[in-house]
Amino acid sequence: MKKVLTGVGILAVLVGAVLLAVYGHNPKNIATSNGGNITEKMYYDQVKKTPAGQDVLAKMVVFQVLEAKYGDKVSQADVKKDYDQARQELGANFESQLAQMNLTPDTFKQMVRVQLLERQAVFANKKPAQKELKKMYDAYQPETKFSAILVETEDQANDVIEALKNGGNFADLAKERSRDAGTKDKGGVMPPFDSTASQYDANFLKAAFALKKGEYTQTAVKSNDGKSFYVIRMDSQDKKQSFDQIKGKLEKAWLDKAMQDRSSVDATIGDELAKSDVNIKDSELKTALARYTEAAASAKAKAAQVKKK
Repeated sequence: MKKVLTGVGILAVLVGAVLLAVYGHNPKNIATSNGGNITEKMYYDQVKKTPAGQDVLAKMVVFQVLEAKYGDKVSQADVKKDYDQARQELGANFESQLAQMNLTPDTFKQMVRVQLLERQAVFANKKPAQKELKKMYDAYQPETKFSAILVETEDQANDVIEALKNGGNFADLAKERSRDAGTKDKGGVMPPFDSTASQYDANFLKAAFALKKGEYTQTAVKSNDGKSFYVIRMDSQDKKQSFDQIKGKLEKAWLDKAMQDRSSVDATIGDELAKSDVNIKDSELKTALARYTEAAASAKAKAAQVKKK
């Protein structure tokens, strides 16, 4: 039921960082053979002409700029928390997923740090208005306990619903028919969560929070990817806290959504780069930051058009 974390955004920061950092630090010849030598300059001159090489430089610059400005707001504890969450969500597949991306636990942690720095930049530049947070609060639903049965087809889900209508026990049906390894043996019982939860399928969340205590979905709930179906029951719900008590949680939910708009994130980074006196001295790498500078320019142009209206 949880979303699988298939990527962490800025792979090139670490995949290729050593590639450029080596220039000027290792011996002049970085490879030798009977066919000749490969020097640092030869290597650098080849790499910088590739899209990957340009991207590596861009990510390195972005990392340095964001680290200098927001590094004190991202603790090792923050990095460990997100790292541990990813490890838990991927479970036994964690190591294999990293291996497929040519990553190690240490490089993964550093990429998590990059993501957290980006979040700090976005929040600082596009902080939500109180009115927006109030609107989110009105739609907010507090921590709730659900049980769910995950099956492969719509027909299977409808069979479960029919069995429930005929007096079937939800927990027994979950143990018998659910294919969710994490909840099956618990009778479908899930860890409690509120409506800001971002780790679950969006269709699941919408259907789940439309229920009242004791109700279960009367039709099959299709997963976002269309490859599975849910039957969901609401078991209980906590009392809604005040706005001030959950304001921080609402801000986090707002930021989670904001981070999904990559063009907006890139525009924010472009603004940060513009404030940081970045100067790329190699003429062949002058366009390395175009992704961010163009996104920032586009965002400003759109904002100006809206203001005219």
